[in-house]
Amino acid sequence: MPEANDHAEPSRHPAGQPPAERAAGQPVEPQPVEPQPVAPQPEPAPDTSPRASDAERNHAIDRLRSAYVEGRLDQEEFDERSRSALTAKTTGQLERLFVDLPAGYARGAPAERWTGAPGQVVRPGGGGRRVSIAVMSGVERKGNWRVPAESTAFAFMGGVELDLRAATLSGPVTTITAVAFMGGIEIIVPPGIRVESSGFGFMGAWDDRTHDDAAPPGAPVLRVRGFALMGGVEIKTREPRGLPGRQPGAGSA
Repeated sequence: MPEANDHAEPSRHPAGQPPAERAAGQPVEPQPVEPQPVAPQPEPAPDTSPRASDAERNHAIDRLRSAYVEGRLDQEEFDERSRSALTAKTTGQLERLFVDLPAGYARGAPAERWTGAPGQVVRPGGGGRRVSIAVMSGVERKGNWRVPAESTAFAFMGGVELDLRAATLSGPVTTITAVAFMGGIEIIVPPGIRVESSGFGFMGAWDDRTHDDAAPPGAPVLRVRGFALMGGVEIKTREPRGLPGRQPGAGSA
């Protein structure tokens, strides 16, 4: 018999052989992965646009309102952008709110398109008194109050005054049912609101003295319906009382 070899045969495969040729069971060492360099992100250009005024903020909200009424913005988008407009510091921040809207909503749009009541805002939501009743007495709603989308005014040997010039509307269409019986109801609206009157008077007066010549496309609509029996209902347009630059809230009366 041939004698056994005293020394083990040296490995025929060097340590650096490919993993597929290594002996079974021999662990495969992971190959180091070199990190890829990350390209630096460019810093946004500084906003050098002029500081925004209160009138410009309210003007931006008017444009957003028109976009909401036309269906270009949903309720959540309108609310969010309106809040951003109210807190904008520069005109550049305001104009960024319109980058995805048609060019007609740009800051340089014709003035007649956006003519309306300063500060008149549609802010969807609930709240506001739905019924105003005056029985041998008087009721006034004026200043910064929220007008519900639908409400009723009733006057019996008394008077009701609803002044919408500084109010916040709850929707693009507001409906007021006015009933006057031996009493009077007065509804005051600012320029820029379109009024649709459909009431009548019996031994009384139903008087619509509004004009919507200044109402832009997509302006809020006020619908007044009802009747006056031995009483009177008067709807008229008046300019706002010293409200330039006002930032309306969402309070309710």
